[in-house]
Amino acid sequence: MSAARPRARVRIETLGPAAAAVLAALHERVFAADTGERWSTGDLYAILRVPGVACLLARAGDAPCGYALLRCAADEAELLSIGVEPAFQSHGIGGQLMAAARAHCARLGVARLFLEVREENIRACRFYRRLGFVEVGRRRDYYRRSCGAREDAITMSLVFASEYSSTTPQ
Repeated sequence: MSAARPRARVRIETLGPAAAAVLAALHERVFAADTGERWSTGDLYAILRVPGVACLLARAGDAPCGYALLRCAADEAELLSIGVEPAFQSHGIGGQLMAAARAHCARLGVARLFLEVREENIRACRFYRRLGFVEVGRRRDYYRRSCGAREDAITMSLVFASEYSSTTPQ
């Protein structure tokens, strides 16, 4: 049995469209090898300009090491993407980013957070379930892998209990 990895000390900041290039480079390092998915600087700049979108960037010292990208509208939010630099994974950064995302949502009065995750991303599915997310739907053949194969997206939701009275059904 191996010892648990130490929790990384990071600083999380909220950034806007000016962070598009940093975010694009980080996104590619996190996802491109596994999925072939690449979001360009231009794509991310356009996303970050949309009202209600926020980028939470984690830094270890000066180095960007993770991010969460959210879109909030009314009392709902969607986690568009979250990723941690491979060298920093399993150090608690994803959990810290999700805590910051939850705090951001709370400040805006969000009652429910949604996300989609690749069905085959077992590690991410477990992570989200540990945080209290539950499966609420499925999109068949939603994602295309770099080899051309398709896979389902699992839609998950987290209801923020503090937003509801004990008599309101969830």
